[in-house]
Amino acid sequence: MTRAVLALALVAAACAPRPRVAAPAPALTRAAFRASADALVGDPMFRNANWGVLILDPATGDTLYSRNAAKLFMPASNQKILTGATALAQLGGDFRFATHFVSSAPVVDGVLRGDLVVVGQGDPTMSDAMMGDAMRPLRAAADSLWALGIRAIAGALVKGGNLFPDTTLGFGWEWDDFETPSGAAVDELFFNNGVARVTVFGGDRPGDPVRVRTRPARTISSPSRPTRPRSSRASATSCAWSGRRTSRRNCCSPRDASISPMRAATARRSR
Repeated sequence: MTRAVLALALVAAACAPRPRVAAPAPALTRAAFRASADALVGDPMFRNANWGVLILDPATGDTLYSRNAAKLFMPASNQKILTGATALAQLGGDFRFATHFVSSAPVVDGVLRGDLVVVGQGDPTMSDAMMGDAMRPLRAAADSLWALGIRAIAGALVKGGNLFPDTTLGFGWEWDDFETPSGAAVDELFFNNGVARVTVFGGDRPGDPVRVRTRPARTISSPSRPTRPRSSRASATSCAWSGRRTSRRNCCSPRDASISPMRAATARRSR
């Protein structure tokens, strides 16, 4: 009986339909790829646009697709892809930016008897976006100086180095770009992506001094008087700065933009 059941099961298994295996998709030929790319960039929605495309095989260097590849275009934000890929390839994933504090002056009784020079490398991580509080790494630097026995600086805290000797602004940028976060210039001491949030509080009556507050660091002070009545409600604007020049609206001092946050951190630690 057992043999009969087993034989019946084998017969049923042999008669059962076999599962279908999907046929492999045909390989995309170079001609088909070019036709697909032409259809994409030739869409009527791009009738007023110009495309410059060059796609190479990374293994062989062969040109897979080319369209206006020899023409000159003003690069836009897509240049960040090439910049980021180049930095990753040249520097590696473990690269770390360093900010050096140097001085030739002696330390006597906890006092640095001279200037302390801050030499940056354009560290982009000192920002609210990366650290939650852009002042956190600066306070850590102040703690390191304290741990080395420095309690006060008799001289000045000054900016040193010239790692980016070229202009800090992009070629072809318009004046309107400088008032947006994406238009911030790049310099050796790059703080909070080059952007400060400025909040201006109006007085109770026309002619009263206004109060100005900046975040994440105190970059401007001294209240000023408005030339015409202002609302008592607070208004906010984002202003871009450069380490070498002011923004068009002069919302931040160029010297304070790069060194003032560090000065504030060291002053807080010395208290």
